[in-house]
Amino acid sequence: MRGEECLKVGQKVIVRLIHTDPYKGYIDFECTGQRPEIRRFG
Repeated sequence: MRGEECLKVGQKVIVRLIHTDPYKGYIDFECTGQRPEIRRFG
């Protein structure tokens, strides 16, 4: 995955599919941005 340098385990992000190779079981994603956090009050 491209752009994973600053990601944390369990962090939700927005990704874009770059490439797949079903014969090798290969999937490549690129991190395009962080998912905005939803604050809930109450």
